[in-house]
Amino acid sequence: MTPEHWLNVATHGLAPASAQRVTQEYLDHLQDAEEAGEPREAVLAEWGDPHQANRELKKAHLTVREARYLPVVFAPTWQGLKKSYLQDLGFIVLMAFLRTRDVMSGADSASVGIWLLAGLLLLPLVRWIILSRDEWSLTVRAIFSWLLDVMTVMVLFIVAAMLTYRSTDLGFAIDDRTDMLTALALIAYLIYHASRLLTAVQATRKAVF
Repeated sequence: MTPEHWLNVATHGLAPASAQRVTQEYLDHLQDAEEAGEPREAVLAEWGDPHQANRELKKAHLTVREARYLPVVFAPTWQGLKKSYLQDLGFIVLMAFLRTRDVMSGADSASVGIWLLAGLLLLPLVRWIILSRDEWSLTVRAIFSWLLDVMTVMVLFIVAAMLTYRSTDLGFAIDDRTDMLTALALIAYLIYHASRLLTAVQATRKAVF
């Protein structure tokens, strides 16, 4: 096995910057060892199994998956505000359409939906104001980014609505079985969504800029 092959296996799944940094460290070590008269084969044997090394490297360095959860950074400019609104544009348009339909049909849930739409319109502004500040650490930004994520707000709204209103008040009639399935689905999603926060915090602790 060549050093290049070993490094390709060992750095698989690492974020590009992490993979480049690790590769350079190993190549520097290889060069120093060869200059000291140590055979290349002995150095590779010292490095060990590349798959095992890959598992260990992923514990210490940022991975491709973790990099996706790093918080978005907004500039304190109009372009930064625009970026924040574009992030939630799909949800805002969808909720505006649904609420317009409810108002036109006179649905009982129209007032609740209007409050939700108002919250979704304010959410990007609040997120931009908080995340465009310089003093926050990357970990704090990750926590705020998760709290101000549209999916976090939507799930919390649904949970609050289920606890506060009867199902008929929300504009749909559901039986006990559907209630149970809905609750289980929400719990499953909450667990998944919470895991995203943990991954984001872990990613910020590994990130090197």
